[in-house]
Amino acid sequence: MLKVRAIVVTVVASLVAASAAQAASPRVVPDWPVVSAAGLVLPGPGGGPVVVSEGFGAHEAPLSAVAAFRLDGRRRWLSASLWGCGNCSLGQDPPVLHPDGRYGPIGPNPHAWAIDQSGVRVDSCGIALADGTCVTHTERISPDPQGFRVFPALLARRAGSALWEYSNPQFPWTISHELDLHPPRIVQDGASGLYTAFGPVRSSSPPLPAELLALDRRTGALRWRTSGAVPRAGLTSGVIATHTTAGLVAYDATGVVRWATAVRPTEVVVVAVIADEPRDRVYLQLARTDSRRPRISALDATTGTERWSTAVADRARLLSVGANGHVYAAIDRPGRPGLRAIGPEGRSRWQFDTTTAVGGAQRLPDGTVALTTSGAGSSAEGGLLWRIDSRATRLSARSLRFSLSRTTFATGCATPDCEYRRGVGTVLRIASPVTGTARIRILRPDGTPVSSTSTTLHVPAGVSHTRLLAGGYSPAAASGAVRRVIELRGRFEGQVRVVRFPVVLRL
Repeated sequence: MLKVRAIVVTVVASLVAASAAQAASPRVVPDWPVVSAAGLVLPGPGGGPVVVSEGFGAHEAPLSAVAAFRLDGRRRWLSASLWGCGNCSLGQDPPVLHPDGRYGPIGPNPHAWAIDQSGVRVDSCGIALADGTCVTHTERISPDPQGFRVFPALLARRAGSALWEYSNPQFPWTISHELDLHPPRIVQDGASGLYTAFGPVRSSSPPLPAELLALDRRTGALRWRTSGAVPRAGLTSGVIATHTTAGLVAYDATGVVRWATAVRPTEVVVVAVIADEPRDRVYLQLARTDSRRPRISALDATTGTERWSTAVADRARLLSVGANGHVYAAIDRPGRPGLRAIGPEGRSRWQFDTTTAVGGAQRLPDGTVALTTSGAGSSAEGGLLWRIDSRATRLSARSLRFSLSRTTFATGCATPDCEYRRGVGTVLRIASPVTGTARIRILRPDGTPVSSTSTTLHVPAGVSHTRLLAGGYSPAAASGAVRRVIELRGRFEGQVRVVRFPVVLRL
């Protein structure tokens, strides 16, 4: 837990009158936030959250970490490791909670792993079904008059035994090819259908489109296939796929097109698809290929008609859809980052303003919402995990106050679990009766800046927290310590407030 000592430095501003009333914002649950990486949030054991983070640590070392938390903020387990490969990259799709309870894939293909509800590493699967069946992409080699031929296959295994296999010796695609490292995802519908794709083959001339496959998940028998589509989300009966020419297409279980909506792949990238059929909605994460500014689009699940979309200026990112039908969106609008809950009809229900970007969010079984936020400073590391309750209003503040959780702290380390070490970084707590902005600089004891860069934070009204690393890991002085000053220069209702914290950084 973060126990912030408010006695370190306090600045009381004469800001008695608050600004115009703002929409109610959810309250942070007591004893939260806690130290965490700023990653994807998934449902965890015991009703708590699981955080999955994949990226780069000290010396740009690629690493992955998965951590499960209890509802009181204590960590259940943590599994973290370096990727252990050279020129490697992540797959096309983020890790998911599989039907059998495992999380994956974690790390880059083909070195990906998964983790179960107890924190034990298990095999990674394209999809792990509820009965423990693991279905994955693989490849086979067949003798050919002009040499060996490699072709794709789909393999289902359970308890170490092969159940079935589907392959296409005529399709010239291999998952080990340097241009085809990441096979399309495997999804299931609500009946007995399993969907994936072979391809596309970018290395051929001309490139070959992907082949969408619909299989019986019990036997592996092919039900139907079509060219040019890749599955994105399963339906009650059927699948939603992106198509190279038709845009987004909904197929029924027999392969008949239910609807199609134009999404020009040369102009718009479909980043994510989430189907919520009980509320007749399909949600898309879209990004234009020129500006990359994301937005969320809500379609009618029956007709494919667009019902609403977020404003481009919000730069909204689709994170998850709760059991209550709320869409949880990260808002990256300049000057006001945060988490927004949007109803199926497109109306904003609430927004929780943050000082830094939201990494992931998930509604928990008890009705609270868990979210992660990134750190601030010269390093992109250093996040926090929050738990908020929309049934209560965010705590207000009568005066402007700044404090740090500690003034002597480590700035980083070279281990994959570094993000979760409580001695790394310090937490800045700001209580403000109004919204404002604050610029953070790291100074030497004589007042000169360590670098020409600074970090600007949006400060929401109420109480906010931000984790600071104040420099990052330095192997050249790994056993030393230096004195620095964290300077905050804030503007609130046109008034400037400056506060400086003398700190000791353990390198």
